Amino acid sequence: MTQTQGPKPPRYRLYIDESGDHTYKLLDEPSHRYLALLGVWFRYEDDYLDFAKDLDEFKSDIFGPRPDMPLILHRSEIINHKRAFGVLRKAEVEARFNNGLLKVIERAKFQVVCVVIDKRNHLRKYASPFHPYHYCLAAMLDRYSGWLSYKNAVGDVMA
Repeated sequence: MTQTQGPKPPRYRLYIDESGDHTYKLLDEPSHRYLALLGVWFRYEDDYLDFAKDLDEFKSDIFGPRPDMPLILHRSEIINHKRAFGVLRKAEVEARFNNGLLKVIERAKFQVVCVVIDKRNHLRKYASPFHPYHYCLAAMLDRYSGWLSYKNAVGDVMA
């Protein structure tokens, strides 16, 4: 006797990146006080592949083709016009970059979650606090897995 399987559940992938410092040092300085984890998840593979193609075309349009070294969009390099982003010193190129990036994001199909921790307050509240990165990651994965369960979907994570 064979069992018939229903359709495969939709599959998602969560991509995670952080901003800020994960240590409990220099907490009176705003640049060290907070840690944020940002997660975006796409239906894998279709929505993600559409986004990746759109993003690659956008970057190639602004910076030219870079087959040997992909261009990573680092906030600090973008706003300070460092390395490849030096071309953004020209107002018309920067405007094209900003408008184009917004259009790529508007067209993308994804969910987003951001977890921010005030490390100074966290350290004051708990005698032995979790590592800030682990704390944020646990909160994010809890949200993601809950969403997957709600949607009867499966997923994985890439940090």
